Amino acid sequence: MSRDPSSVTLPRIEASEVRLLWVNDWYDAPVEAVVDHAGARCLLRLEDPSALETDRAVRWLMYPLAAAQLAEHERWHDAYVHHVGEHWCFHEAAHERRATAEADAERFLAEHHGRTPVPLEELIAIGWLDALPLR
Repeated sequence: MSRDPSSVTLPRIEASEVRLLWVNDWYDAPVEAVVDHAGARCLLRLEDPSALETDRAVRWLMYPLAAAQLAEHERWHDAYVHHVGEHWCFHEAAHERRATAEADAERFLAEHHGRTPVPLEELIAIGWLDALPLR
């Protein structure tokens, strides 16, 4: 993942101003999540995942999502809930599908990790957080 050079000039957003909705990817901390900020759905993406393996400070960049991008994230999230479970959900809205006996977590996770993520080049960061929002 490339580092956003404009992140140095972006405003810091207080974690208390953001509500965590669900986590898309995790590695010792959320690498990517969907959040609500001032009524808008945004993508929260760890700026430098390698910082998790060091003593360096971590930052998450926040990107507003267009309707089509949000719909794609919701589609993957609903599929995750169906095949794996709701343990990464923090939103209040109910899901149409829940994990069932025919769920196939391994197959879903392979597909999910192989998907093409939303290209950051298509998004414009609006700020950064140095702490995760509370649920």
